[in-house]
Amino acid sequence: MMLSDIVIYENGTVALNAQIQNETIWLSQKQIANLFDVNVPAILKHMKNIFKSEELIEKSVVSKMEITASDGKTY
Repeated sequence: MMLSDIVIYENGTVALNAQIQNETIWLSQKQIANLFDVNVPAILKHMKNIFKSEELIEKSVVSKMEITASDGKTY
C-alpha cells in the first residue's frame, strides 16, 4: 500500500496537500471545502445526497483517517 503526499492546488500562500494511496487521491471534508471555497456543512450535505442517490457507495469512497490538528491533538 503506497502512501504519498502531493500538492494538487496552490494559490499564493494557500496550498492543498492530498494523499495518494493505491492510485486514489484522498481529501478530508475540510480540504474539499477549501478547494471549492465553501463551508464543511455544504460538503456534508452534498455527500449525503450522493450516497442517498447511490451515485457512489459510501464504503468505497470514505476512509476514516486520523487527523492531527494544529493544537497537536489527533482526531
